[in-house]
Amino acid sequence: MDKKKIIGIVIFIVIIVTVIAVKLVIDKNSTAENGVANKDLTNVYIATGGGKEGFIADKDIISIMEDRYGLNVVYDSWSNGKLIVNDLVREDGSKYDAMFCSDQRFYDYYKLSPDK
Repeated sequence: MDKKKIIGIVIFIVIIVTVIAVKLVIDKNSTAENGVANKDLTNVYIATGGGKEGFIADKDIISIMEDRYGLNVVYDSWSNGKLIVNDLVREDGSKYDAMFCSDQRFYDYYKLSPDK
């Protein structure tokens, strides 16, 4: 092989390696910014009674919901009293997918409420 072909091959290989390295750095940065590695997650909206903030903010719980179940759980804090009295409607008018009371007593009150 003559020198021009060898130089051309070397330049081609350097370009390929550079493109791969740049792609890896970009993917790593997007994962670090979002906390999620390009996952297709389903949004689930939950009205959450008081006292559960520590549980729902736990990094392990968030990781399990994302990795194992593919869910991006959006928790909106409600007082337990409002959970059992008010209609469970989000600020944008959409409904919640679930409700998470602080204990069984408030769930029982919710079930016994009229028009539920």
